[in-house]
Amino acid sequence: MNATSFDRLLFSIFLMTAILSVFQAAAFSTKLFPLSPAVLGELLFALFLMLQFSATRQGMKISNRQEIIIISIFLIYSMGTAFTLPFIFEGMLVYVPRNGITLHANGFLRFSISNIGEAIYLLLNALLFVGVFNIKIYQADKKVIKVFLLMGVVALFFSLYQKISQSFGIFFPYQWVNSNAFYYQGYNQTVASGLARGSGTFTEPSYNGNFLGMYFVYYLVSVYYKLNFKRLVMALLYLYATLIATSSLGYIEIMFGVAIIFMLFISNLSGRIKISKIYVIALFSIIFSLVAIYFSHLLYLEVFDKLSSMSAIERANSNFSALLIFANTYGFGVGLGSNRPSSFALYLLSNVGIIGTFAFSLFIFFILNNIVNNYKIIDYERKSLLFAFLALLVGKIAGAPDLSFTSFWVVLIIVAVVNKSIDRSANHGAVIAETGN
Repeated sequence: MNATSFDRLLFSIFLMTAILSVFQAAAFSTKLFPLSPAVLGELLFALFLMLQFSATRQGMKISNRQEIIIISIFLIYSMGTAFTLPFIFEGMLVYVPRNGITLHANGFLRFSISNIGEAIYLLLNALLFVGVFNIKIYQADKKVIKVFLLMGVVALFFSLYQKISQSFGIFFPYQWVNSNAFYYQGYNQTVASGLARGSGTFTEPSYNGNFLGMYFVYYLVSVYYKLNFKRLVMALLYLYATLIATSSLGYIEIMFGVAIIFMLFISNLSGRIKISKIYVIALFSIIFSLVAIYFSHLLYLEVFDKLSSMSAIERANSNFSALLIFANTYGFGVGLGSNRPSSFALYLLSNVGIIGTFAFSLFIFFILNNIVNNYKIIDYERKSLLFAFLALLVGKIAGAPDLSFTSFWVVLIIVAVVNKSIDRSANHGAVIAETGN
């Protein structure tokens, strides 16, 4: 096979992996351990990436792109911490990753399978990023955006399907969707009122809300810039699916999306305002207000009352413990895969320390840099994707700590591919802007 054939094959495997990554709670059973569908796709991708390198000597060529350099540094450093820091700080009190974030999850730091597992997952995710980022495919940016939207449809379908199942008692394939024995499966959670929460294809409602909220923000911004009935319907469907997940992370992302729209609207007050924009803002304000009133008991239980609940206390304690770990290790952390707080930011700080956190933050900065710099002239899809990814990050920082989830890396890769596709000479008219005209 030549380099072009390998690129096409690798891109196809990535697209398959992207769809499979939505099924975060599922796994194929093996004699040793459950293997999630997305990880299986990543292993296949890594195999063919190595074959491409062996056959063409071009598949892993060094790139001068900052993203490749930074993720390589982050990978090497983080994997190094996984196999060194647990020994250096052995005996320190941590939240054992496999025990969740309950108060009884505290344990003494020691090197474990979690360190090895997180290192392997990071390696596979980094290889997926480097491989896809170097692939040369015609209109790759348009193709990955379509895949991004398809991922959302899959998650939306199973969320609505689960709600129908909960309401009417019809069959839902939990035995397949929630088959990963290595993960806690919270598909049968309820709120205080007894109402069933929605986990969809994810292990917990919080992760489902984090994912669905991202798509609500995408379609909300998309409708703001280019009014379209289909996108309006999709925005409302994702709004409903996020609300029925009863995830405080999802609600935070909803509020983030609405805040963004008002910020965009206010920023345009000095210029010419289209009637359609006013209509969209007014419509969503009314709908959001009515829905918020209708779901007020859920909002109270999941956002406000949760602040004094045992869950909130446990999450706060895990985050405070992460700060203590960061301080007591002189900013180095206890090693990748050693501690599990509630916040993604505190996960990085307590595990890979200030160096790893800075490297990953720089990685995100370079991924978003081109989109932000060319924001005024890029099309509405890229604008929507930017805010959707920011919403996902907001949710993760609020309460979705995991670095290893393939779905997060797939979205990150999609944003990176779109960012890379933006011509830096766009100011000369290479990219046609769609700013609501």
